[in-house]
Amino acid sequence: MLARRMSAKIIMSGTDVTEDLSTALRGIEFEDELSGSADSVELELTDIDRLFIDSYFPDLSSTLDVTLIKKFWESGDESEKEELPLGEFEIDECDCSYAPSICKIKAVSISELSELRQKDEFKSWEKVKLSEIAAQIASDSGVSLVYQASDDPQIDRAEQNGESRLAFLEKLCKDNYLALKVSDKQLIIFDESELDKQEPVMTIERDKARILHFDAKQTIQDVYKSCEVSYKHDKKAESFIGKFDAPGKDKGKILRINKKVDNQADADKLAKNSLREKNKKETTITMTLMGDFALLAGNVVELKNFGHFNGKYLIERASHSVGDSYEVRINMRRCLEY
Repeated sequence: MLARRMSAKIIMSGTDVTEDLSTALRGIEFEDELSGSADSVELELTDIDRLFIDSYFPDLSSTLDVTLIKKFWESGDESEKEELPLGEFEIDECDCSYAPSICKIKAVSISELSELRQKDEFKSWEKVKLSEIAAQIASDSGVSLVYQASDDPQIDRAEQNGESRLAFLEKLCKDNYLALKVSDKQLIIFDESELDKQEPVMTIERDKARILHFDAKQTIQDVYKSCEVSYKHDKKAESFIGKFDAPGKDKGKILRINKKVDNQADADKLAKNSLREKNKKETTITMTLMGDFALLAGNVVELKNFGHFNGKYLIERASHSVGDSYEVRINMRRCLEY
């Protein structure tokens, strides 16, 4: 049976440098975020010959494309091979130090020089779908749009007041209870409630999985049993009251919201989404275990034999570390049933 082996294919600015870096490469760190922060990858290289601090020093803002490769991981068969393309990143930082002589090259999915971050603009939209605004921003910024949410809210009016395109779109998504991720030259918009309904990519069973660390927490801080939304139109006689109760919660506080809604359906929807946003961090887990390509942000896993913490969890961050060993640290929250 062949020993497990990890390697990587590395392309810089379109040139395959895998062989050039093979003797210097000490490790790879990949941070995969669900939303709110850029994905990143870091290469750690030995620099005994002072190449990377001198003639091999990378051009900042050049591209970096990394694919992780596993061989002989499950069966040990010679034909067994699995690849995980991490996507294309932009190099934004290079850190050289000694002793020992080490060079760390860090790249992110969206750099400070990106069109999405660079241009602070003033622009307004009226009576358009959120996907239309996102498509225009993506097109203007040289990236593609992947709109995964089933809901596509109608925006009566939106104003970009000197914000970057990314900051504006992130706020617009958040205001409509959607999430945004930038990865591999794509703007990805999705609904976390739909991710919660996914089937687990794997079951992690205590005493069977190779778990190196486990830390679980449940809190009642800022957690509510129900949400009530009320709004009365100034110029109309009508008013709307929406309410949503969290399944299985008989005790707790009531979240009260006074915000403009145009109809009863919107009031009920706002109550549900607001309660989800508050309660989604009620149960969280951090776990470090032997590396697995299925453990990525946005995937769901199921925990078994963890007592009170059994159930389905959505991965919000996955930190893959490849060096002398391959480990992954996952931050996740319990999937909500609403």
